[in-house]
Amino acid sequence: MWPQKVYAEGPEDYITFMSSVMIKYGVYPMAVFIVPVVGSANLPKILNTANILEYTLGYLGAISAVLGTLLAIFQTDMKKLFAYSSVANMGYILLGFSSMTIVGFEGSLFHVVNHMILKAAIFLTLAAVVFRTGESEMHKLGGLVYKMPLTFMTFLLGIIAAAGIPPLNGFGSKWMIIQALMSKKMVVFAIAMIFASTGAFMYLFRALASIFLGQLPDRFKGVKEVPLTMAVPMFIMMIIMLVAGVVPGVVMRPLTSVLKAAGYNVAIASWTTLEGSLKIQL
Repeated sequence: MWPQKVYAEGPEDYITFMSSVMIKYGVYPMAVFIVPVVGSANLPKILNTANILEYTLGYLGAISAVLGTLLAIFQTDMKKLFAYSSVANMGYILLGFSSMTIVGFEGSLFHVVNHMILKAAIFLTLAAVVFRTGESEMHKLGGLVYKMPLTFMTFLLGIIAAAGIPPLNGFGSKWMIIQALMSKKMVVFAIAMIFASTGAFMYLFRALASIFLGQLPDRFKGVKEVPLTMAVPMFIMMIIMLVAGVVPGVVMRPLTSVLKAAGYNVAIASWTTLEGSLKIQL
Protein backbone atom coordinates (compact mmCIF):
# COMPACT_ATOMS: atom_id res chain seq x y z
CA MET A 1 0.00 0.00 0.00
CA TRP A 2 2.98 2.38 0.28
CA PRO A 3 3.43 3.38 -3.41
CA GLN A 4 0.34 5.59 -3.58
CA LYS A 5 1.52 7.57 -0.53
CA VAL A 6 5.04 8.02 -1.87
CA TYR A 7 3.96 8.78 -5.43
CA ALA A 8 1.41 11.38 -4.29
CA GLU A 9 3.92 13.34 -2.20
CA GLY A 10 7.20 12.76 -4.03
CA PRO A 11 8.62 15.10 -6.67
CA GLU A 12 7.83 14.08 -10.24
CA ASP A 13 11.44 13.51 -11.28
CA TYR A 14 11.96 11.12 -8.35
CA ILE A 15 8.75 9.10 -8.77
CA THR A 16 9.61 8.57 -12.44
CA PHE A 17 12.75 6.76 -11.28
CA MET A 18 10.94 5.00 -8.44
CA SER A 19 8.11 3.67 -10.60
CA SER A 20 10.30 2.49 -13.45
CA VAL A 21 13.34 1.21 -11.54
CA MET A 22 13.19 1.12 -7.74
CA ILE A 23 9.93 -0.81 -7.43
CA LYS A 24 11.60 -3.65 -9.39
CA TYR A 25 14.32 -4.25 -6.80
CA GLY A 26 12.30 -6.99 -5.10
CA VAL A 27 12.17 -8.95 -8.36
CA TYR A 28 15.93 -9.58 -8.30
CA PRO A 29 16.06 -11.90 -5.26
CA MET A 30 13.05 -13.75 -6.63
CA ALA A 31 14.78 -14.28 -9.96
CA VAL A 32 18.10 -15.45 -8.51
CA PHE A 33 16.95 -17.29 -5.39
CA ILE A 34 13.27 -17.80 -4.59
CA VAL A 35 12.02 -18.96 -7.97
CA PRO A 36 14.89 -21.40 -8.73
CA VAL A 37 14.64 -22.93 -5.24
CA VAL A 38 10.86 -23.30 -5.44
CA GLY A 39 11.05 -24.58 -8.99
CA SER A 40 13.50 -27.34 -8.04
CA ALA A 41 11.62 -28.38 -4.89
CA ASN A 42 9.89 -31.75 -5.21
CA LEU A 43 6.61 -30.82 -3.49
CA PRO A 44 3.23 -32.50 -3.91
CA LYS A 45 0.94 -30.89 -6.47
CA ILE A 46 -2.53 -29.48 -5.86
CA LEU A 47 -5.19 -30.64 -8.32
CA ASN A 48 -2.36 -32.10 -10.41
CA THR A 49 -1.36 -28.60 -11.60
CA ALA A 50 1.09 -26.82 -9.26
CA ASN A 51 2.50 -27.16 -5.76
CA ILE A 52 1.56 -25.08 -2.74
CA LEU A 53 4.48 -22.66 -3.08
CA GLU A 54 3.61 -21.98 -6.71
CA TYR A 55 -0.01 -21.36 -5.71
CA THR A 56 1.15 -19.01 -2.94
CA LEU A 57 3.10 -16.90 -5.43
CA GLY A 58 0.16 -17.07 -7.81
CA TYR A 59 -2.39 -15.86 -5.26
CA LEU A 60 -0.09 -13.04 -4.16
CA GLY A 61 0.30 -12.02 -7.80
CA ALA A 62 -3.41 -12.31 -8.57
CA ILE A 63 -4.40 -10.27 -5.50
CA SER A 64 -1.85 -7.58 -6.36
CA ALA A 65 -3.00 -7.43 -9.98
CA VAL A 66 -6.75 -7.35 -9.28
CA LEU A 67 -6.66 -5.17 -6.16
CA GLY A 68 -4.22 -2.72 -7.75
CA THR A 69 -6.52 -2.43 -10.76
CA LEU A 70 -9.67 -1.91 -8.68
CA LEU A 71 -8.03 0.74 -6.50
CA ALA A 72 -6.65 2.53 -9.56
CA ILE A 73 -10.13 2.78 -11.08
CA PHE A 74 -11.37 4.92 -8.17
CA GLN A 75 -8.45 7.38 -8.03
CA THR A 76 -8.80 11.05 -9.01
CA ASP A 77 -5.14 11.99 -8.51
CA MET A 78 -3.15 10.85 -11.53
CA LYS A 79 -0.02 10.06 -9.50
CA LYS A 80 -1.98 7.81 -7.11
CA LEU A 81 -3.68 6.16 -10.08
CA PHE A 82 -0.36 5.17 -11.61
CA ALA A 83 0.98 4.10 -8.24
CA TYR A 84 -1.74 1.43 -8.06
CA SER A 85 -1.08 0.63 -11.71
CA SER A 86 2.51 -0.20 -10.74
CA VAL A 87 1.21 -2.47 -7.98
CA ALA A 88 -0.92 -4.33 -10.53
CA ASN A 89 2.04 -4.75 -12.86
CA MET A 90 4.14 -6.20 -10.07
CA GLY A 91 1.31 -8.70 -9.70
CA TYR A 92 1.74 -9.71 -13.34
CA ILE A 93 5.41 -10.42 -12.70
CA LEU A 94 4.59 -12.61 -9.69
CA LEU A 95 2.04 -14.52 -11.78
CA GLY A 96 4.71 -15.31 -14.35
CA PHE A 97 7.05 -16.58 -11.64
CA SER A 98 4.27 -18.71 -10.12
CA SER A 99 4.03 -20.85 -13.26
CA MET A 100 7.62 -22.08 -12.65
CA THR A 101 8.12 -22.52 -16.40
CA ILE A 102 10.82 -20.91 -18.49
CA VAL A 103 8.11 -19.17 -20.52
CA GLY A 104 6.63 -17.57 -17.42
CA PHE A 105 10.08 -16.78 -16.04
CA GLU A 106 11.12 -15.04 -19.26
CA GLY A 107 7.75 -13.34 -19.54
CA SER A 108 8.13 -11.89 -16.04
CA LEU A 109 11.62 -10.57 -16.70
CA PHE A 110 10.49 -9.26 -20.09
CA HIS A 111 7.66 -7.45 -18.33
CA VAL A 112 10.11 -5.94 -15.84
CA VAL A 113 11.86 -4.26 -18.77
CA ASN A 114 8.63 -3.36 -20.55
CA HIS A 115 7.07 -1.84 -17.45
CA MET A 116 10.24 0.13 -16.80
CA ILE A 117 10.01 1.61 -20.30
CA LEU A 118 6.30 2.35 -20.48
CA LYS A 119 5.93 3.62 -16.94
CA ALA A 120 8.92 5.93 -17.37
CA ALA A 121 7.22 7.34 -20.48
CA ILE A 122 3.93 7.82 -18.63
CA PHE A 123 5.48 9.49 -15.61
CA LEU A 124 7.51 11.79 -17.85
CA THR A 125 4.22 13.00 -19.34
CA LEU A 126 2.64 13.40 -15.90
CA ALA A 127 5.69 15.38 -14.79
CA ALA A 128 5.28 17.53 -17.90
CA VAL A 129 1.62 18.21 -17.08
CA VAL A 130 2.40 19.12 -13.48
CA PHE A 131 5.34 21.25 -14.64
CA ARG A 132 3.11 23.31 -16.95
CA THR A 133 -0.12 23.39 -14.93
CA GLY A 134 0.91 22.79 -11.32
CA GLU A 135 -2.04 20.39 -11.01
CA SER A 136 -2.23 16.61 -10.52
CA GLU A 137 -5.98 16.22 -9.85
CA MET A 138 -7.39 14.86 -13.11
CA HIS A 139 -10.86 16.41 -12.76
CA LYS A 140 -9.28 19.88 -12.65
CA LEU A 141 -7.55 19.38 -15.99
CA GLY A 142 -8.75 18.79 -19.54
CA GLY A 143 -8.18 19.83 -23.14
CA LEU A 144 -4.39 19.81 -22.89
CA VAL A 145 -4.08 17.94 -26.20
CA TYR A 146 -4.41 21.31 -27.93
CA LYS A 147 -1.53 22.80 -25.96
CA MET A 148 0.74 19.78 -25.38
CA PRO A 149 0.44 17.44 -28.42
CA LEU A 150 3.79 15.69 -27.91
CA THR A 151 3.00 15.02 -24.27
CA PHE A 152 -0.41 13.69 -25.31
CA MET A 153 1.08 11.33 -27.90
CA THR A 154 3.64 9.97 -25.42
CA PHE A 155 0.89 9.39 -22.85
CA LEU A 156 -1.33 7.72 -25.46
CA LEU A 157 1.38 5.28 -26.55
CA GLY A 158 2.24 4.65 -22.89
CA ILE A 159 -1.28 3.62 -21.94
CA ILE A 160 -1.64 1.47 -25.07
CA ALA A 161 1.56 -0.34 -24.08
CA ALA A 162 0.42 -0.62 -20.45
CA ALA A 163 -2.88 -2.16 -21.54
CA GLY A 164 -0.98 -4.85 -23.47
CA ILE A 165 -2.23 -3.86 -26.92
CA PRO A 166 0.00 -4.68 -29.90
CA PRO A 167 2.20 -3.55 -31.55
CA LEU A 168 3.67 -1.82 -28.48
CA ASN A 169 5.94 -3.51 -25.97
CA GLY A 170 3.44 -4.39 -23.22
CA PHE A 171 1.77 -7.08 -25.34
CA GLY A 172 4.60 -9.62 -25.68
CA SER A 173 5.38 -10.05 -21.99
CA LYS A 174 1.73 -10.29 -20.94
CA TRP A 175 1.07 -12.86 -23.64
CA MET A 176 4.00 -14.99 -22.48
CA ILE A 177 2.81 -14.92 -18.86
CA ILE A 178 -0.75 -15.91 -19.83
CA GLN A 179 0.64 -18.71 -22.03
CA ALA A 180 2.72 -19.99 -19.11
CA LEU A 181 -0.25 -19.95 -16.73
CA MET A 182 -2.47 -21.80 -19.20
CA SER A 183 0.24 -24.40 -19.85
CA LYS A 184 0.19 -25.21 -16.10
CA LYS A 185 -3.64 -25.21 -16.07
CA MET A 186 -3.65 -22.28 -13.63
CA VAL A 187 -6.76 -20.92 -15.27
CA VAL A 188 -7.96 -18.80 -12.33
CA PHE A 189 -4.70 -16.87 -12.31
CA ALA A 190 -4.85 -16.37 -16.08
CA ILE A 191 -8.39 -15.01 -15.74
CA ALA A 192 -7.25 -12.66 -12.96
CA MET A 193 -4.49 -11.31 -15.19
CA ILE A 194 -6.83 -10.84 -18.16
CA PHE A 195 -9.33 -9.03 -15.91
CA ALA A 196 -6.62 -6.75 -14.52
CA SER A 197 -5.24 -6.01 -17.98
CA THR A 198 -8.71 -5.17 -19.30
CA GLY A 199 -9.41 -2.96 -16.29
CA ALA A 200 -6.07 -1.24 -16.89
CA PHE A 201 -7.25 0.01 -20.25
CA MET A 202 -10.43 1.38 -18.62
CA TYR A 203 -8.72 3.50 -15.98
CA LEU A 204 -5.86 4.49 -18.28
CA PHE A 205 -8.28 5.77 -20.91
CA ARG A 206 -10.20 7.64 -18.21
CA ALA A 207 -6.94 9.36 -17.25
CA LEU A 208 -6.30 10.21 -20.89
CA ALA A 209 -9.78 11.68 -21.32
CA SER A 210 -9.64 13.63 -18.06
CA ILE A 211 -6.22 15.19 -18.66
CA PHE A 212 -6.03 15.75 -22.39
CA LEU A 213 -9.54 15.68 -23.89
CA GLY A 214 -12.63 17.80 -23.33
CA GLN A 215 -12.78 21.51 -22.60
CA LEU A 216 -9.60 23.41 -21.79
CA PRO A 217 -10.05 25.41 -18.55
CA ASP A 218 -9.58 29.15 -18.95
CA ARG A 219 -6.69 29.23 -16.51
CA PHE A 220 -4.70 26.91 -18.79
CA LYS A 221 -5.16 28.96 -21.97
CA GLY A 222 -1.53 30.07 -21.80
CA VAL A 223 -0.05 26.59 -21.29
CA LYS A 224 2.67 25.61 -23.76
CA GLU A 225 4.40 22.38 -24.70
CA VAL A 226 7.36 21.41 -22.52
CA PRO A 227 10.86 22.69 -23.38
CA LEU A 228 13.21 20.68 -25.57
CA THR A 229 15.08 19.16 -22.62
CA MET A 230 11.82 17.50 -21.50
CA ALA A 231 10.49 16.77 -25.00
CA VAL A 232 13.52 14.78 -26.20
CA PRO A 233 13.26 12.06 -23.48
CA MET A 234 9.55 11.60 -24.25
CA PHE A 235 10.28 11.23 -27.95
CA ILE A 236 12.99 8.66 -27.19
CA MET A 237 10.61 6.66 -24.97
CA MET A 238 8.00 6.54 -27.75
CA ILE A 239 10.57 5.06 -30.13
CA ILE A 240 11.72 2.50 -27.56
CA MET A 241 8.13 1.36 -26.80
CA LEU A 242 7.48 0.81 -30.51
CA VAL A 243 10.79 -0.90 -31.29
CA ALA A 244 10.56 -3.25 -28.28
CA GLY A 245 7.03 -4.19 -29.35
CA VAL A 246 7.70 -4.76 -33.05
CA VAL A 247 11.18 -6.30 -32.58
CA PRO A 248 10.98 -8.06 -29.17
CA GLY A 249 14.41 -9.57 -29.75
CA VAL A 250 15.88 -6.20 -28.80
CA VAL A 251 15.00 -7.16 -25.22
CA MET A 252 14.62 -10.92 -25.41
CA ARG A 253 17.92 -11.79 -27.11
CA PRO A 254 20.14 -10.30 -24.39
CA LEU A 255 17.70 -11.54 -21.73
CA THR A 256 17.77 -15.14 -22.94
CA SER A 257 21.56 -14.95 -23.36
CA VAL A 258 21.92 -13.96 -19.71
CA LEU A 259 19.55 -16.73 -18.58
CA LYS A 260 21.47 -19.30 -20.63
CA ALA A 261 24.77 -18.12 -19.16
CA ALA A 262 23.24 -18.43 -15.68
CA GLY A 263 22.48 -22.10 -16.32
CA TYR A 264 18.81 -21.99 -17.40
CA ASN A 265 17.71 -24.34 -20.16
CA VAL A 266 16.53 -21.73 -22.64
CA ALA A 267 16.84 -21.12 -26.35
CA ILE A 268 18.07 -17.76 -27.58
CA ALA A 269 15.11 -15.79 -28.91
CA SER A 270 15.13 -14.50 -32.48
CA TRP A 271 14.92 -10.82 -33.34
CA THR A 272 11.29 -10.77 -34.47
CA THR A 273 9.55 -13.67 -32.70
CA LEU A 274 9.38 -15.29 -29.28
CA GLU A 275 9.08 -18.79 -30.75
CA GLY A 276 12.47 -19.93 -29.54
CA SER A 277 11.69 -19.22 -25.92
CA LEU A 278 8.17 -20.66 -26.05
CA LYS A 279 9.31 -24.21 -26.79
CA ILE A 280 11.41 -25.00 -23.73
CA GLN A 281 10.23 -25.74 -20.23
CA LEU A 282 12.34 -25.25 -17.09
